[in-house]
Formats: sequence, C-alpha cells, structure tokens
Amino acid sequence: MAAKQGKQKTDIVVKIENAYKAYGQNRVLGNLNLEIRREKFTCIVGPSGCGKSVLVYLIAGYEGLDQIGRAHV
Repeated sequence: MAAKQGKQKTDIVVKIENAYKAYGQNRVLGNLNLEIRREKFTCIVGPSGCGKSVLVYLIAGYEGLDQIGRAHV
C-alpha cells in the first residue's frame, strides 16, 4: 500500500521523550523515552507501583507531564 502523495508515512505511532511525572516527593516516571511502532505488539510490565498505569494514562491523555518533555500520539 503506497503512502498518499505529499504525506510521509511513519512507523512510530506513540513517541515519548524525557517524560517525568511525580506525585509529591514520589517520582513515578523519570527521563522516560519510548517509541511504539505501528503493527508491533508492545507490552508494559513491571512490579506494582513502578508507573505502568501512569504511562498508559499519559499515552491516553488523562495525565500530563510535570517537567519539560513530549508525548506524541
């Protein structure tokens, strides 16, 4: 399938750069960089309280970043 003329197709559908999120003194995400590519299976795993749900909320737009960083969805 060819990309439409004038538009560049990218394989990256989610890109997070230098994400930082804290609740009070508790840092949940620190300097997180992540790329999720089209048609790839991505799994987020880790122990309880490590920030998995916060990351999903960030991607969904329910949470914002605390310091300079970017999330492109």
